[in-house]
Amino acid sequence: MIIACMLYFCLASICVQSMIAQQFSISDKQRVSYGMNIMPVLSMHRSSMFPPKPMSICCPIFTEGRGYGADLSFFTKYVHSYDHSFEVSFGFRDIGAKHEATSYTRVNSIGDSGLVLSTLQSALSLIYFQGLYHFTPIDRLELTLGINVGVNSSKNYTYKEELLNENVVFDNGLRIRNQSIGALAGINPRYFGGVAGISYAIPIHNRSIFIKPSINYTYGFRPVQFGTEWYADMLTMGIGIEYKPFGEIRRPIIQATSEQIEEQAF
Repeated sequence: MIIACMLYFCLASICVQSMIAQQFSISDKQRVSYGMNIMPVLSMHRSSMFPPKPMSICCPIFTEGRGYGADLSFFTKYVHSYDHSFEVSFGFRDIGAKHEATSYTRVNSIGDSGLVLSTLQSALSLIYFQGLYHFTPIDRLELTLGINVGVNSSKNYTYKEELLNENVVFDNGLRIRNQSIGALAGINPRYFGGVAGISYAIPIHNRSIFIKPSINYTYGFRPVQFGTEWYADMLTMGIGIEYKPFGEIRRPIIQATSEQIEEQAF
């Protein structure tokens, strides 16, 4: 029995080593592929802040924001083995969002109070690099982890306060005040976030051109503006294109099964 078990483990070890050797027998010219993504972006901002600089307005507190934009990126991927690959991408992404907060407060000098809706529209965008690791548990399915490092390329905003009560007005005789437009001050020039996602490649031409439905979530670690609790997370979901100039890498068929190993052992 002991001899049979030792034989079993020896055969299993040989099989595993054979699989590893096969993984590293991939032709070098097949390892590199290229592609691009054009995807919609849902920006989800987390915050706990007053209207940001250069505004000095009291006292709405913004806690969240939502925005829609687009992402355009180009990437190069290197396949290390059948299960593992690495990707570097360069792109542009909108990350602006609309923030709203309501507060019941005194609205004019005669003592009227009302419900005020404060709206901040941030127009932010990134030029970014991503370094990604892909794990491929089955053919064409990729699970992704990585980082996003970006540079803020725009920092504009619009802001206004609007009375929701119809029977009162501000001191200016209108139901809108503190309207402003311009550039946000103290914007963090660098963005840093963690990326997680999933994608699946579907061949559309000669197993060299693939479309890749994918979904990725980016979690922001650095604040958007210095001195504030304001972070930008992003969800991208869409279809990319990947070109493999020397064709698809296919997993080798392992002839020996666990049942066959057991039969040989016993």
